Amino acid sequence: MTSSRVLVPIAVAAAVLAVVLGVLAVTRWGDSTTTMSPGSPGSPGSGGGAPGSSGTADPGGTQPSAPAQDEPMTRFTTVTRGPDDTTLEVSFWGGVEECYRYTVRAQESAAAVRLTLDEQRTHDGPCIELAQQYDRTVPLEQPLGDRRVVDAETGETLLHGKGTAG
Repeated sequence: MTSSRVLVPIAVAAAVLAVVLGVLAVTRWGDSTTTMSPGSPGSPGSGGGAPGSSGTADPGGTQPSAPAQDEPMTRFTTVTRGPDDTTLEVSFWGGVEECYRYTVRAQESAAAVRLTLDEQRTHDGPCIELAQQYDRTVPLEQPLGDRRVVDAETGETLLHGKGTAG
């Protein structure tokens, strides 16, 4: 007759082994290097989800599009109108102060203000690769009014004028 004292450790070991194997199976299932044939559970176009689930993926295969890699993105994180309408408050990310100097310039026209961010390396030696946020106040020759503010490099609209929607 087998003692229950012997069966309990065996049952516990079997349960732990089942959990470990289950975790390994789930990890392997989600591994991006795993190849799946079309129509297999979880493969593109099958409805997605875990084996046996109905899935939540769009069967039409439509995916949100990410910006193309060659489309430049603005470096300005925020641009706001100054309190007297003759300045812009801008923020952007750049390298550490010990290695870089940044200047923001405004080129004005009747319809828009184009912001340019100039980066100058000021240190010849190695620099830590750490980004920090910078804030600058950019003076304008004329009040901003209804003009929009754009990134001169990318053409992206950063701030709409007072009278424009958006």
